[in-house]
Amino acid sequence: MYFAQRNPAQLTNFLGKLFVFSFVWSFGGNFRRDENLDDDGGIIQRGETKQEVSVTYEFDNFVHETFDTEPPLGVRLPTGNKTIYSYFVDMKSGNFVLWDILVPSTQTLIEKSAIMSLGDLHNSQAEQQKTILANEIVPTVDSVRYSFLMALLLLDKHPVLLTGESGVGKSSLILNMIKQISKEGGTGTKADSLLGSVFNFADKNNDLIENIMTLTRGNEDSAVEKMNLFGSQKAKPSPGVLSSIIQFSAQTTIDRTCTQVIQRLVRKGRDSMVGPRGRKVIVFIDDLNVPAQEVYGAQPPLELLRQFLDLGGFYDTKKLQWKNTTDLTFTAACAPPGGGRNVVNPRILKHFCMLALPTPSTRNLQHIYQVQLGKFLHEGDFVPEVKESLFSFVSGSIAIFYRMCNEMLPTPTKIHYTFNFRDLSQVIQGLLQANEDVIVNRDLCAQLLAHEVTRTFHDRLISPSDRERSSTLPL
Repeated sequence: MYFAQRNPAQLTNFLGKLFVFSFVWSFGGNFRRDENLDDDGGIIQRGETKQEVSVTYEFDNFVHETFDTEPPLGVRLPTGNKTIYSYFVDMKSGNFVLWDILVPSTQTLIEKSAIMSLGDLHNSQAEQQKTILANEIVPTVDSVRYSFLMALLLLDKHPVLLTGESGVGKSSLILNMIKQISKEGGTGTKADSLLGSVFNFADKNNDLIENIMTLTRGNEDSAVEKMNLFGSQKAKPSPGVLSSIIQFSAQTTIDRTCTQVIQRLVRKGRDSMVGPRGRKVIVFIDDLNVPAQEVYGAQPPLELLRQFLDLGGFYDTKKLQWKNTTDLTFTAACAPPGGGRNVVNPRILKHFCMLALPTPSTRNLQHIYQVQLGKFLHEGDFVPEVKESLFSFVSGSIAIFYRMCNEMLPTPTKIHYTFNFRDLSQVIQGLLQANEDVIVNRDLCAQLLAHEVTRTFHDRLISPSDRERSSTLPL
């Protein structure tokens, strides 16, 4: 039972907290937040130097000054060194709770993989190798909260635009979110759904129960399928959403865009198109701002999207008639203008709820890559000495990445000296190709890391001096 049902006398105060939460993400969700840099211990990527006035902390102070008063005139906001972005409202207790508590620990996620692999011992080694750990979305605070916010908005038919620096994981996050809400029951609020993980969170001491649930989560679908084989009469969960993915480029045409947008819709009557069987259709547009501009600055694919958003339909140029569309919602991702990316017309932006995905902190990078590499090492038959090198693998890769970003700067003759987190992921992907029969000690681990770093970073350098500097980077 939710807090508002159990405590009707506290309804006003509870609604006040929900209003503050909504206010924070409505007005502050598109700020370029920099509080993650506080976790980096002085390691800051080039182009992300701290400003004297932080927009994040200024907005946090504004929210506290505006709303932090005694009820019923206001609500009591959490105090401490965390900003208001770090909290959500627990629907069961009515309290502000840190998003961090929804993220399993690094060791818990690695152990979950170990338990899952024990259940797959009957499979061949070739089948186990099909698991692509490098493409897996590892839960972090940012991935959990942005997935929740986007799903909440999209399921209520509010278009969402996710922006952020190149390589921070915008597309991967959106695709993973769509995958979760596309499952049967994915649009509901049960505990194992995306929305339910937040709505049904209980603010109590349940660490043991949560760890057990985390370790076993992911096996429910197969268990339900086996039960249905024996004639289970359990009610079938509600169907998830349908999705369509459009990758924009400079050559994207308006006809191709229209075809891809409506490909999941079905005809209903003479002039309407709807989702099949009433299901919601979400269209994800990647690289929204890269279509080439015409002479006077227009971008035809974006003008078509504006027509869908403004008028709720499109003009069929073949049948020369207007067609209305329902059950259709858009989400998009784009990086800031520059490097072939254009400024998006404000007439289109006004339709989107904008969220800015911050650059991951070093702590988050450690968590992500330790989970990916830790799962691989625990699933393989590596010797204990190699498994103990997990932290050194990840820390060394991250340190070298930041050194390359800060020291190898682009110039007019070296315009390709631009490094982002995709390059760091390539290093980790190379480490995931290790063979347990070859990598048998720490020295070989260091050689493998040196090889992957050389292939990813050193091979991109063109001057002898730069190559010499990169070869002196400590491993």
